Amino acid sequence: MYKFLKIKKVNLLAACLFAASAYAQPNLTFNSVVTHAAAISESPYKPLPGSVINHTQVMFEYPAVDDAVKYKVVVTELTFLTGKRDTIRKIVVQQNDATTATLVNGLKFATLYEWYYRATDAAGKVLFKSRPMYFSVITAPFADPKKHRLAVQKPNEKATGLITLDFMHSIANRAGKVVWTLPAIPDVFSDGHLVRDIRVSPQGTITLLTQKNIYELDVDGQVLWKGPNDGKSAIAGNENFHHDFKRLPSGNFMVLSNETVIKNAPGTNDTVSVKYGTIVEYGFYGKPLWTWSSKNYFKDSEIFNGKDQSGKPQASLHLNAFSVDEKGEYVYAGFRDLNRILKIEKKTGQVVGDYGGGLFWHQHDANILPDGTIALFNNDSVADPKISSSALIIAQPATEGGKATVIWKLDCKTDPLTDGKSVKMGSMDLLPNGNYLINMGSLPRIVEVNKSKTILWQAAAESWSEQSKKWVPAAQYRTHYASSLYPCYFTGKCNTSADGKNLLLTVYNEGTEADKYVVTIQEKSRKMPAMEIAQVNITKAGNKTDLQVDLLPLKLAPGNYDVKISS
Repeated sequence: MYKFLKIKKVNLLAACLFAASAYAQPNLTFNSVVTHAAAISESPYKPLPGSVINHTQVMFEYPAVDDAVKYKVVVTELTFLTGKRDTIRKIVVQQNDATTATLVNGLKFATLYEWYYRATDAAGKVLFKSRPMYFSVITAPFADPKKHRLAVQKPNEKATGLITLDFMHSIANRAGKVVWTLPAIPDVFSDGHLVRDIRVSPQGTITLLTQKNIYELDVDGQVLWKGPNDGKSAIAGNENFHHDFKRLPSGNFMVLSNETVIKNAPGTNDTVSVKYGTIVEYGFYGKPLWTWSSKNYFKDSEIFNGKDQSGKPQASLHLNAFSVDEKGEYVYAGFRDLNRILKIEKKTGQVVGDYGGGLFWHQHDANILPDGTIALFNNDSVADPKISSSALIIAQPATEGGKATVIWKLDCKTDPLTDGKSVKMGSMDLLPNGNYLINMGSLPRIVEVNKSKTILWQAAAESWSEQSKKWVPAAQYRTHYASSLYPCYFTGKCNTSADGKNLLLTVYNEGTEADKYVVTIQEKSRKMPAMEIAQVNITKAGNKTDLQVDLLPLKLAPGNYDVKISS
């Protein structure tokens, strides 16, 4: 995300005129800029007047007013009576904030809203009141609480943040209310499409994959980036994206794919189509930057592990998960049908660790944690009545040639209403507070649990069955945590000192997570390259940083300048 603060430089030693605040822009990434997927909005207001949005957690943004110390946002719900001219008006939000952006929760889907803001000074005098503006929140099947819901079975008032629900195309809060839903986009998504692995990135974008492609969206559902999927992959003629997709800290994207090879089954004349799992890292422009194929590692004796109903040999690897360590040195890949997780050195492409050996069976997820352990969901044997599915943390061998060991295990038979068996799906993430978010797949349960294995919060996704007239389980493939729809969001303002020698800049962290910013200045004609003038690290959401930059050493010629803040 970035914003410009506009500057008109009159004289180096005299006054410089600065805009009081940044104008509003969409939550863009570099990807959207290079692909021209989303234009910069010239409107200073968010939500955009007349817009139709797909979320009920909304960041309102508005222009700064000179001498204002408080801004008040007032939102009114409008209901039109059928066959009548009357409109029912109900004020639902009256929220004060010291900055030019405020995060509002609790709006509703399928609703029309009017809003305005006003600014007051230290004495409480109203300095400005905006005109009324309008926006609406969409009607969508997966946001209809009569059709789909996240039923919270063990509430916890201390449980914060949001939970992604990929098969429900939605993101919900801890009270079970949907706050974001995937809008229908022609030729991209529809309500009937299978969607997997919805994540909210630290940059505030949404990543997901469908049966057609991989996508990065802004919070409003605009496509910022999509996979090339043009048959020009470095590995195979068809990318076959599946199961797991992530935006990496570098800004690149990594996804699972397949390379299909026709092979002769060992000891027979039968030919078998083998899907070797592959991993591809794409850059901003859709070019493959790193690839790895399991074809170069597994032996035929390992992959031909079953027969079909006619007795013909079958080969199955079923790569379904990957993760990358914090330094970007190793990639961990989980193969469900081989009951193994590989550790791949990214620089060489060599497998330097091969974990399994009976520790887990038909697992999902392979998340490398900051301490070097690996979190996974162990579906395990469904047929054996003595065995339940479980969430595991395994420790990698301390020495070369050693064996991985299970150091933490949560049995999924957590209550008398379940047999503890999850046939498929499942995920396990480490939360910022040190607890674990475990999606038990087809069981179905979604729980937050601490290291002592105490369940602190529990819910289940459900859909209404018109046939049976009751709520039925709606298992999710993966679930993930997000602090909000706006983990990264900021506003800023700038001015000059009375003598015009110093740039006075304030950056406000409006998001829900710590953030870092780079400040540059550039002549408006762009004839000269931008100069970096400051770096800002705001470690706590809601805080601000004030900067004073000496302009004289910059040796700026008279002219018009822009200050750009990048997150």
